[in-house]
Amino acid sequence: MRIISWNVNGIRAMSRNIDEDSLLLLFQKLEADIICMQETKVSRKSDVPEEILHVDGFESFWSFCKVKRGYSGVVTYVKKKLTVNATVAPFNDSKYDDEGRIIVTDHHDFLLCNVYFPNGASGEVRRKYKLDFYTKFEELCQSYVNEGRSVVIVGDVNTAYDDIDVHKTPEELGLDFQYAERIWMTRFFELGYVDVFRHFHPQVMKFSWWDPKTRKRRSNLGWRIDYCIISNDYLDRTHESDILTEQYGSDHCPVYIDLDIGTVPKHKTHNLSSEYKRQKQSSIMDFFSIQPAPNKKRKRDQLDAGNPTVKKKKNNTSNF
Repeated sequence: MRIISWNVNGIRAMSRNIDEDSLLLLFQKLEADIICMQETKVSRKSDVPEEILHVDGFESFWSFCKVKRGYSGVVTYVKKKLTVNATVAPFNDSKYDDEGRIIVTDHHDFLLCNVYFPNGASGEVRRKYKLDFYTKFEELCQSYVNEGRSVVIVGDVNTAYDDIDVHKTPEELGLDFQYAERIWMTRFFELGYVDVFRHFHPQVMKFSWWDPKTRKRRSNLGWRIDYCIISNDYLDRTHESDILTEQYGSDHCPVYIDLDIGTVPKHKTHNLSSEYKRQKQSSIMDFFSIQPAPNKKRKRDQLDAGNPTVKKKKNNTSNF
């Protein structure tokens, strides 16, 4: 299975900016089974164009920001029949759930967290919120692990963890550069989580975000702030993780992880799935659709043809 993660910086804009003619062609090009997108910037499902909401062969799960329009938001696209459960409010705390920053989907073998972590660069209030969000997320993951679940985490962490993950030198960055964030990531990894790209590519300097205002992508002066992270128990089922720097469409590029999964048991479509309402509407349409009895249709055809042998009878029956 391949899981793609991409901060698209506006899903409608991304869909116009990519070279591919549709999201389906993009997913096929990326060889993706699951695609997690962050910063969708849509506030409700009715704002999502049909061709983005429904991608052939996939179901989508959306989390929208409730506190500010056109802000934040994440979506997880999954090939059909692979998702047994989902939640967009895993913290049970509106302070952290209502910005639309997380979706957790259950794929039987593992839980997948698609996360758009806060930025924190606008001032101390948002910096504190970012660090508090980190702590709440750590507690959430630990609760899953304590239940015996394997955890896969993908998304925009909004932190360059090590000096190799940013193009500037330590001297240019300063001693306090994302110090608290780096301390948290170190603690998180020590709890038993693995930065999968760095596991497979320990010395590779590769970036996933470039400042669009200064057009740094042309000279590849960027940051690695998008991650694929797994709980340590799933490491032996992971084959590769890399950064797709040649994919354009956003100020970020996609990252991915390849892993093995077992068979997902049969299950009902979850009510958060884009397919749930479709299937419900289809069932209602099927229930109320009326097919005329063959003999009645034949009689009507004969009457229309002016056949005098068939007498027209008054119809007192209801359509329902």
